[in-house]
Amino acid sequence: MKHILCCDCQYCGDKYSFPIPNDLMEVDPKNHLIKHYYCCCRDSELYEKDITNLGLTECNFFEEL
Repeated sequence: MKHILCCDCQYCGDKYSFPIPNDLMEVDPKNHLIKHYYCCCRDSELYEKDITNLGLTECNFFEEL
């Protein structure tokens, strides 16, 4: 069974992991209990992209916390 990687990766960040001001969402506009997470790995094609709902199980840049 594969596990979702991003929550255990040191490159997982939130809106405040990038220079402010920015247009990134902090929480889901329809459900404020869902926080949005972004890839902070500059080498990844997902850099600065919302990874909240992607359910990634493989990543070449994963580095465990």
